[in-house]
Amino acid sequence: MDINTLYDMNRNLSKKAIPIPPIHDTDGINDTPFVKANVFKHILEISFQENPEPYCNLHINDVSNSINSYFNNLRTYSTPDLISSQEVINLIKKINPRKAIGPDGDPNKAVRMLTLNAVTHLTKIFNKCLILQTFRMLGKCSYA
Repeated sequence: MDINTLYDMNRNLSKKAIPIPPIHDTDGINDTPFVKANVFKHILEISFQENPEPYCNLHINDVSNSINSYFNNLRTYSTPDLISSQEVINLIKKINPRKAIGPDGDPNKAVRMLTLNAVTHLTKIFNKCLILQTFRMLGKCSYA
């Protein structure tokens, strides 16, 4: 007995068989591997056929030019200067603690008592908003 055949036999017996579900085709349910392979081959042949019409180079050039002009005319934005935690602390110190509560429900006094860790996270949020160039007005907004 050949070593390779013994190895192959052991390998085939030790593998767990993975059941492959049957394929539904126009002919019905197919469960043999040969028929499944033929169905798969037939579907791939249908899916990846070359266009029967001749290609129009003028249309291809028009599409290519419009794509290139779109990407060439995109506005390039420069990233604004990021703010530091000290700037956030200075802005928080300027908040009037006796002002009315904003729509978020946090009193100004509570905002003034934020810890350094919270201010650091707040700074990271502000800087990420500046980098992404989006700033939703969900933060502190007092009504006077």
